[in-house]
Amino acid sequence: MGKQDGRNVSAFGLVTVIYSVILFLLGIAGTLKSERNKFGLITVSCAAFLIVTSCMFALRLPEGFGIVSYFKGS
Repeated sequence: MGKQDGRNVSAFGLVTVIYSVILFLLGIAGTLKSERNKFGLITVSCAAFLIVTSCMFALRLPEGFGIVSYFKGS
């Protein structure tokens, strides 16, 4: 079970990096002068966001992790 959790942690890390790239691309889109280029970059970023979000929700949470227990604290 630990190996699978390790793979999931790596996948969550990759999702985080891809989210950072998406935000970077959206920041660049705001500086472009051509409306066509802005629209293209925003479209690619939104498509990537939807794909990465669906992949993130497909990942299993680590064994013993629960949303309620996460917010309870110790």
